[in-house]
Amino acid sequence: MESEVVYTPIDSLAPTRQLDVTVEGQREGREARLFKSPQGYAIYVLPQLEMTPEEPCCDLAYARVDDGFFMRIERIDDAMDLATLRENMQLALSSVGPAEEAGLQAYFPPEARAEVELSMRAVGDGVSMAMLVARIDGGRYRVTQHLPHREALEGIPPSFRAMLGSLRTTAPKGEG
Repeated sequence: MESEVVYTPIDSLAPTRQLDVTVEGQREGREARLFKSPQGYAIYVLPQLEMTPEEPCCDLAYARVDDGFFMRIERIDDAMDLATLRENMQLALSSVGPAEEAGLQAYFPPEARAEVELSMRAVGDGVSMAMLVARIDGGRYRVTQHLPHREALEGIPPSFRAMLGSLRTTAPKGEG
């Protein structure tokens, strides 16, 4: 028997909130603004990043200084088979390099309410890409991070990590 899913009411989320970002061992609070997705979730976006709906299924966060650094968040079907998701991820990552398992909690802060089901990454010539599947507040998500190996890298992955820790599912899929 499945337990009843309780979504985070969108009205209970403040328009801004502090997110803790750790860069090179230094932890600092940064004010982030609320982004309400048509996919039925909300996430806090840090100032150096922009967040926009990309397609009917996805939203995209990208670095203002270099849009080659981006994170795609896709709300996926709860019933999607994990083996199929793994195959899809391996295929997508193969464009960068060989896919390998990644640390399950590497992309979320420890306090995040995320259950990571699958996490893979690939490192290629000049770019790293990571993909994960996680359940958060009753929603299921596929997250892709595209990280070029160049200067802006230092603060971007920790910013993505802090943002993912703020993600809350606010409605059933397709009712955002």
